[in-house]
Amino acid sequence: MNIDFDALVPQLDEDVFEPKEILDGQTEDAEVEENNEHITDTNEIQEEDIIEEVVEENTSQSNTETETKVEPDEIATLFYKELVENGIATDSNKEGYSWEDVNNVINSYKEDLPKQVTEAIIMSSPEIGQSVIDYVFSKGQNLTKDDLKSFMSDYLSDLENLEKVNDFSDVETAREFLSDVYKSRGIKENQISVMLDVLEDESETALIEEAKKYAELQKSNLKSSARIAEAKAQKDELDNEMRIFAQSLENELKNTGWKSNRIDKVRQDLTSGITNDVLKKASKSPMGLIQLANLATYYDEKTGRFDFEEFVKQQITPEANQLKEKIKRDMFSTGTNTRGQNSNPNRSKFSELVPITD
Repeated sequence: MNIDFDALVPQLDEDVFEPKEILDGQTEDAEVEENNEHITDTNEIQEEDIIEEVVEENTSQSNTETETKVEPDEIATLFYKELVENGIATDSNKEGYSWEDVNNVINSYKEDLPKQVTEAIIMSSPEIGQSVIDYVFSKGQNLTKDDLKSFMSDYLSDLENLEKVNDFSDVETAREFLSDVYKSRGIKENQISVMLDVLEDESETALIEEAKKYAELQKSNLKSSARIAEAKAQKDELDNEMRIFAQSLENELKNTGWKSNRIDKVRQDLTSGITNDVLKKASKSPMGLIQLANLATYYDEKTGRFDFEEFVKQQITPEANQLKEKIKRDMFSTGTNTRGQNSNPNRSKFSELVPITD
């Protein structure tokens, strides 16, 4: 069978091919240049659009950030002014305040409040007992019975000396006071008598002025006052250590990598005292105490951490070890395949295939 391909393909005039042959090179160059110009124009337009979008986006973000930072809150401003009127905050003469300003005042007030309450209690107490209350609050939880007895002894001695200081209306009172002062300094009695006689012979006012000088010195160097100052210094040091520890605790919690709800739960238990209660209850339980003692053996003082990897290994029971070994033997046994059938190492994997005879 002969097929006429010429009949199937339409015949084109030579004029159709002539322009292509003549302008072949020029047409291609023109098209390339036109395409290149179009691509260049398109790229330039796209770059300009991208630059404008980036500029607009950055400008928008900048404006948004500026508005977020400087815009005061009307309710926060009213709340802040209320704090000012109640003496809790100080007026900064700003047009408006943000909630951040309010939070800063509240956080600062929470730290200062215990001190203000303590000072108010001391000042509202009878004058004779103010130093005692001040010492008790300054010692805080570290106050012992012996501390209180020792302080009271010094304080009562100071009160007696102050009573003598208050009245130097006559020479005899001043002489008696100075005699006690010199005795406390280890001066002999015959020397004390001579010293007082010399002052009295000089003038009556000289003896009284000398007594007043030592009286003012005693007021500033009371034993009880020194004890109070020491207790306050110790309390400030302890409070600072607690603040540092609390910050370290918060940092360690964040570095655990736990989920936020778990971190919140642990933080809540620590701050509310639940953790301490659990430890106390566990220490009263024989098994709980044994478990705590066992856990304590895995604590490393150098790192400040528990070696939980070794702890977990120790917790694996012999039964668990036996089960683990049995699983290993079953998995790598050559006598049984994974389906529980007898296996033949010489058996081909194609031995179960049956040829098709139909």
